[in-house]
Amino acid sequence: MDAVADFRGGMVDRARRMLFEPRAAWAALAAAPPPVGETLRSWLLPLLVLGAVATFVGQWLFGTAFAGVRVRPGVVGSLQIALVGFVLSLVACFVIAAIANVLAPVLGGRKQYDRAFALVAFGSAGALVGNLAAIVPALWIVAVVGALYSLYLIHRGIVPMMAIAPGRRIAYLLLLLLCGGLSTMVLAIGL
Repeated sequence: MDAVADFRGGMVDRARRMLFEPRAAWAALAAAPPPVGETLRSWLLPLLVLGAVATFVGQWLFGTAFAGVRVRPGVVGSLQIALVGFVLSLVACFVIAAIANVLAPVLGGRKQYDRAFALVAFGSAGALVGNLAAIVPALWIVAVVGALYSLYLIHRGIVPMMAIAPGRRIAYLLLLLLCGGLSTMVLAIGL
């Protein structure tokens, strides 16, 4: 239980542990998975808010450049971009967690929404931290690397969190990516 108490420290410490010590972090979370409300309040919402603030500032100060054309959306446009990103990320986390929960018993795992939500929320640590680079949009590659690292983190968390057999972990991850990606695209089109 000491690992659990250690993992439930401050947000910066939890992010550091998830990013640099994922095996120990997942073991601690699997031993005592936090309820959805606690994960939301103490982890996901603060990181999403920080990412939204970084996006707002980056868009307002620097704008976005594409094919040699720079667009600076202004205060209202920057706020809209940040808010849409925040809402889409939050809703996507809930939807992908629901998909993770439904897929678990299909591949012989454990169906428990608190665990599925923790898998998605904490597994997104790379993307959530990488999104802080949005304060300087030219650093977009940091967000891409963070998102790719999140795939690794989720891959590492599948067995301890959802009790999927190690041999089925890749199949579970691929199904989660396919279903989660499609649902996120539908959400983005709807917003």
